[in-house]
Amino acid sequence: MAPKGSGSENMSFLRMLKPADGLLLGADLKKDRRELLLAYDDPAGVTAAFNKNILARINRELGGSFDVKNFEHVVEYEEEGGGLHSYLAAASEQNVNIGEIGLQLHFEPGDRIHTESAYKYSPESIAQMASSESSVSFRAIIRPGP
Repeated sequence: MAPKGSGSENMSFLRMLKPADGLLLGADLKKDRRELLLAYDDPAGVTAAFNKNILARINRELGGSFDVKNFEHVVEYEEEGGGLHSYLAAASEQNVNIGEIGLQLHFEPGDRIHTESAYKYSPESIAQMASSESSVSFRAIIRPGP
């Protein structure tokens, strides 16, 4: 299930709209599980490299000692809530020091760093979230996929 902040709580700004106001809202729609997993874990490894870059930046900018090649990009899709979650999982035991902030971490194989959550919605769930926060009418315009 989606955590607090991923649903109607994020639509609270709609309370400020007046009946004559308009709003264009873009949201990513739920898709086939395979399509989403392929997008977030592509065979060329582009997304994995992007995700691992956070560790390289910590090393470079905060004096970290992550062994980046010993982390694996992991993606999970939780269909009911529409949550797509990315992690970096330790492939081996590792002790990490982040010098600039005086932080020492220990990773066992399989320990994860949660790096991203992206949520996908149905048109009905978007309308439901919007109507729970405002009396402004809602109309969906769905762009067909590629």
